[in-house]
Amino acid sequence: REAESPEDERLIIKSELADIRSQIKDSDTEYKPRLVMKLVYLSITGENTSWAQIESAGLMSHHRFSYKRIGYLAAQTFIDESNDMSVLLTQTILGDLKASNPFTQALALSYVANKGTAELCQEVSVEVNKLASSIHPGILKRVGMASVNIVRKVPELTRTFRKTLTTLLSSPKHGVVSSGIALAIAMIQNEPTFYHSWSHFSKPFTKLFKDMQFSKPTNEFRMSSYNDPFLQIKTMQLLGLLKQPSDELDDVLTSAITAIDSRRNTGRALLFQAVETIGQTAKKASLYSLALNQIGRLMNINQANVLYSALSVFSRLLYNGKEIISRSSRESIALKRYK
Repeated sequence: REAESPEDERLIIKSELADIRSQIKDSDTEYKPRLVMKLVYLSITGENTSWAQIESAGLMSHHRFSYKRIGYLAAQTFIDESNDMSVLLTQTILGDLKASNPFTQALALSYVANKGTAELCQEVSVEVNKLASSIHPGILKRVGMASVNIVRKVPELTRTFRKTLTTLLSSPKHGVVSSGIALAIAMIQNEPTFYHSWSHFSKPFTKLFKDMQFSKPTNEFRMSSYNDPFLQIKTMQLLGLLKQPSDELDDVLTSAITAIDSRRNTGRALLFQAVETIGQTAKKASLYSLALNQIGRLMNINQANVLYSALSVFSRLLYNGKEIISRSSRESIALKRYK
């Protein structure tokens, strides 16, 4: 803030980095977290602070929670998945997953979810599964997201999380259910055969989506006039993967795309996902045409981000996997008017 020019700013940062580098080796543990937090900030602004990785690892293993929290934050900032340093953190993370303090468990689960390598995910999978029995919603939510990363990095462990998935989806908490749906999506993408055995889940998820559509949102989950749009989008993504057309689902999706205010970002996000879900599950041809009309109207809005998103939806509808859909299909015919 005191710099009068960019050159002064660079000089101050360079001087401060040199001071921190000399101080951090000799400083008392009490001051080390402050220095590491400065380095986290400098790393975010683009400075090279990779030499501080070992310091973040040291704070992660500290017995004080306030130090441990800074250590985890720094490690997730400094260390990427290709770094050998992540191997050295495995024992610390395993120990924290077994800790009695749920806040310590939450730190370890967040690291696994955000930065877990295939090797780390393999090592901690059993402990993550055990934590699905926790009574804390915050832990369960993080168990779900850590499980998602484990399933993606180590696909052969997919089936070991079926019981965890049931626990997450049975929770009354929106955040826990959302993480459970994310896990279900990851599991189906790993093993497409799952969607046959899970097809009967389409009805309860349709009901969940319908309830969110028509129930009054609480202050906790209200965003604009919408009831928890994050959970709505996750639910639609899963319904699209389950591919179980029904009149009830058609009715709910029709209500969703006709009641959405496409002038707002939240409304457009819901609209884009609803249209993709309709492309995967619509039973009525008229619903598909209605959905495309809603997207086509956005092509008249002269905003780059809106146009980009609308074109992205069209491209995902036109391609099935890596192959373009048949030119005689209803999707291709309906899209021709926007050529």
